[in-house]
Amino acid sequence: MREKNTVPVWSGNFAPFRLVFLDGDEWSPTIEEINTNSYESSKLFRSSLNIDVGIAPLSLIVLFDGTLVVPICSDVPKSRALSIFNIHLTNLLLGGLFVKEVAPDDVTPGSLNFWGYHRHHCPVGRYSKLSQSLRTGRADPDESIKLFEPQKINKKDYLSYQSVGSSVSEKLHANFPTVFLPSTTAFCEEEWERALILGWSSIELLIDKIWLEKIYLNANVKGIKQKRRKDFLSDTRTWSSSTRIELLWQKGYLTDELYALIDKARAARNSFIHAAKKCTPEDSRSAIEASIRLVDAIASEANLPFDFSELITMMDESTEYFRSPTTDEQGRLLVQPKFWRYPDPAPGFEDWGDRPFEKIPEIELKPLDEKA
Repeated sequence: MREKNTVPVWSGNFAPFRLVFLDGDEWSPTIEEINTNSYESSKLFRSSLNIDVGIAPLSLIVLFDGTLVVPICSDVPKSRALSIFNIHLTNLLLGGLFVKEVAPDDVTPGSLNFWGYHRHHCPVGRYSKLSQSLRTGRADPDESIKLFEPQKINKKDYLSYQSVGSSVSEKLHANFPTVFLPSTTAFCEEEWERALILGWSSIELLIDKIWLEKIYLNANVKGIKQKRRKDFLSDTRTWSSSTRIELLWQKGYLTDELYALIDKARAARNSFIHAAKKCTPEDSRSAIEASIRLVDAIASEANLPFDFSELITMMDESTEYFRSPTTDEQGRLLVQPKFWRYPDPAPGFEDWGDRPFEKIPEIELKPLDEKA
């Protein structure tokens, strides 16, 4: 039975954890409050803004702790809620705000009351559980430290990223978010093969979009029926992706640099798909960068703002592999940590002390004979 003054909702949680501020909002718990989970947590349940996502008169609501919420109704089953969340996040990413996708297990039911406060009912995924534990003060130290000087964004900037990204998305293939956001998320998590395959799918959708506008819609030739020519140009057996890419480059719609990136991604994709050859981080990156640069080509044609270099930099910095060095040549940290804590004690290590622990001769390690 539903609680009075509430509506059922789907919530979606994603990375990175980020607070969304209204004008006048403040958030500055002390490190002591973080360590003891005694910070004022009520704001973490609260709504901060709402966005039109095509389900009028309903809307998507963004909470202070970054949780996304849409109403549960016949028109919005769980699968559509997941799609709504990730389309919205794709718009934010294209607008210039770094985000990762919502995973299916991070879409969970909950309640939103008439005062704009939300409650998770049964969080299952990694980030929905994080949201719940931070709200309820049951987070472990590795989680609760996220509340100390967290990433944050104000309502005005959030809506600006959404608006810019939405304008760019309108010029792209309708299914683009289905592959682009998962590809960039996989890249950030260094799942190189998944990033390559989904990145290549993104490239194909973007090439198809450019082909449609530059070649297919300009198919008129005197003496040839338009339908016959359009049927010919839409035949993917004749005009495969590689053939389309070649022609678009020859006609000047793709730069040499972009053509080279696409070709590298295509070769890596074919090697992995047809021969299961190893996908390198550089192979994966070529697919991600090529897809971002293709978005830039389409956005530039439409005179839309799109900072492809900043987006590529964000992708690189989100990985361990491509990230800027964190230490100098001597191994010293370039940025000193503000806080630290001892590692948890483990059996056999000095911090375990004199407490007994099970010792099994069969698994004990022996020093190698240095003379051997």
